Amino acid sequence: MDEIFPAIEYCRNVISNGDIGKVCQLRSDLSFDLLQDEGLQSPKWQVGAGMDAGVYPVHAALMVLGRGTSDLEFSGMIDDYGYREDSAGLIYAHFNSGATAVLSWSHLVEGAEELEIYGTEGRVKVYPPAHCPTKVSVTRTKGDRRTSNDNRLFEFPLPRIRGKFYYPNSEGLYYEARAVQACLEGKLIESPQLPLDNSIQAIRMITECDQYIKRRAA
Repeated sequence: MDEIFPAIEYCRNVISNGDIGKVCQLRSDLSFDLLQDEGLQSPKWQVGAGMDAGVYPVHAALMVLGRGTSDLEFSGMIDDYGYREDSAGLIYAHFNSGATAVLSWSHLVEGAEELEIYGTEGRVKVYPPAHCPTKVSVTRTKGDRRTSNDNRLFEFPLPRIRGKFYYPNSEGLYYEARAVQACLEGKLIESPQLPLDNSIQAIRMITECDQYIKRRAA
């Protein structure tokens, strides 16, 4: 999850303003067919799906729910191609706030690549590809949840950049470059939108999941 994208900034504001009430649950996924996209020679097989793709949904949860977790449950599988690294994984996380999160990733299948955040008074959906998004919907519940919801869709077009990109929405790297420039100009040692502690916690969670998967496969 790229916290620098305007669509994600908008989500953060919706949540911090209390527009969907207290956040109770989050669901985030980044799954894609690596074999089809890049073949068996891709170095990503040696890295594992967790460190390649899983960091995005985990970062999404930490961004919304904070770093404090009270319990983590893991699942996943090893690839069948001889690399012996994780090819898919899932974390069911309980946070100190009482909220829960289901975080999934895979190198084996095309997944939803969505982020959904559920609150007591509504929900937010970040449309695919959620790790570099341009569309967000906000639903506020009013009365009967089937007939009285207020649904609104917001779009955040990418900047126009000349050139050909390999991955979708790569034009959004402009936002990252701009954020880095702002940090350098402000003589900061980390990004306010993405604290170092969040990255460390994400790596810890992915590592724990990876170790669990390999123990089960041994």
